[in-house]
Amino acid sequence: MSSGPWRIDVESIGSWPEMVSSSNEASATVFAKGDATRDLYVIDDGTIELVLDGAVLATLGPGDFFGEQAFFHADPRDVGARAKTPSRLFRLDPPTFEQLLAAGLDLSVVIPCLNEEENIEACVRS
Repeated sequence: MSSGPWRIDVESIGSWPEMVSSSNEASATVFAKGDATRDLYVIDDGTIELVLDGAVLATLGPGDFFGEQAFFHADPRDVGARAKTPSRLFRLDPPTFEQLLAAGLDLSVVIPCLNEEENIEACVRS
């Protein structure tokens, strides 16, 4: 229902040929509550709102990701997502993620604070 606690290094994933990017105009719907899509999204530029029954639950910006519940659990979307401002998103589907892991993807490159064993709080957004 909200973004994960860690910010993602958008520069590193933006160079992956497997990442699909898309642009959204302000107020464009990324996905609606109840959708069966499973893609995970990472914000490269702009802001995205997570909404439930018209109420904004969270506003996310560059480096934030969303859609992880459906991505990892194959659940229908429990909230909707829409662009608050013109936005550029990277989209990753589960089969591509599995291929990247099988090829040796090092998540600590994508989520740099995973290397910070002593200060994990630095990873958590307040």
